[in-house]
Amino acid sequence: MATPVHFTVVKNLLLGAIPFLLALHLFVLARGRNFLWWLLAAIFVAFLPNAAYGLTDIIHFIAAVKDPALDRTLVWGVLLPAYLIYMLINFEFYVISIQLMQQYIRRQGWLLAARWSIPLIHLLCAFGVYLGRVQRLNSQDILERPVLVLMDSVRDLTHAQPLLIVLGFFVLFYALSLPVSRLNLILLAYFRHRLPSSFV
Repeated sequence: MATPVHFTVVKNLLLGAIPFLLALHLFVLARGRNFLWWLLAAIFVAFLPNAAYGLTDIIHFIAAVKDPALDRTLVWGVLLPAYLIYMLINFEFYVISIQLMQQYIRRQGWLLAARWSIPLIHLLCAFGVYLGRVQRLNSQDILERPVLVLMDSVRDLTHAQPLLIVLGFFVLFYALSLPVSRLNLILLAYFRHRLPSSFV
C-alpha cells in the first residue's frame, strides 16, 4: 500500500503563529522602539512567509486525492475539511499580522511607508515562500546559512521562471488577503459594537 504524502500540521501552525505573536508584541504591546524591537521586527519579516506558506500545502491534499490507496470518504470527509481549516487559520495569521503592521505604521505617521508597505511585504513573502517551496529553504536557514540564502536569492532573481513563480505567489497572496482583510475589519467593527469596551 502506498504511503500518502502528509505533513506536520501542528508544526506548520506553530510556525504560522510566530509572526502573529510577534506582530502583537511589536505593533500592539511594545512601547517605543529600541534595538530589541528592530531585531524582533527583522525576525517577524523572516517568519511571516511561514503563515502564507500554508496555502501551498494544497499540493499534499492533491497528492492524497490522487492516491488510490486512500478511501474517498477519508479524503473528502476528513482531509478536505482539515486542510481548509488549517489553511484558513494560517492565512488569518498572515493577514492579521500585516493588518497590525499597517495600523502601526499609520499611527507613526509614516505616510509613504503606509502606502507601499502592503505590496512590499506581500512581495517579500512571495519570494520567501518560493525559497521554501521550491528551494526547500526555511526561516532557520536565514539565521544559520545566510550566505547560502543570499546566493540562492541572487541566482533566482536573474532567471525568468523563478520570477514568474514569485509573481504568481504575490498575486495569490495579495488577492486573497483583500477579502479576508475586509472581513476581519467587518467582524472587528461588529464585536466592538456588540461587546463592552473592556472585551475589545
